[in-house]
Amino acid sequence: MSRLRDRFPEGRWIPSGQWHLTLKFLGETQGANVEAVVNAARVVARNTSSFDITLGSIGFFPETPDVLWAAVETGEEPLARLARDLESALDPLGFPRESRSFQPHLTLARFKFSLGSLPADFPRPWTGGFTAKGLDLMESRLGRNGSTYQCVEKMVLGGASETHS
Repeated sequence: MSRLRDRFPEGRWIPSGQWHLTLKFLGETQGANVEAVVNAARVVARNTSSFDITLGSIGFFPETPDVLWAAVETGEEPLARLARDLESALDPLGFPRESRSFQPHLTLARFKFSLGSLPADFPRPWTGGFTAKGLDLMESRLGRNGSTYQCVEKMVLGGASETHS
């Protein structure tokens, strides 16, 4: 990661403790809807087995070249299936399906300008991977220094859940 930070020092880098893979963005959600979302997500988590994920190349989305992200290299299909299952569970609750196709990625940094492109031979900043064992329902709050995240509910894939406040 230090090579990336050195190459793009003007970026607002996401602290590694706040890295996440967004499966579904819900927007403003109030009161009883939160409990309904939690219940729907619990069912999806309980019916999903853990799976391995590795991160691959880094890049930018063409429509948002001011966001630097890492692509999911291994685990893309189970992650996409999990996102589809969440879409199906949340659609009846009034959360419309995404019009864009799901592109699993990890946002690394944001910039105030377009970065263009990276050299094709730019090295990956990590090795190895991890096992996805849970599904977290997160609340994000936009502040002066970017978004901060708080866990509302942690759900173990294939198992129980644990509430956080």
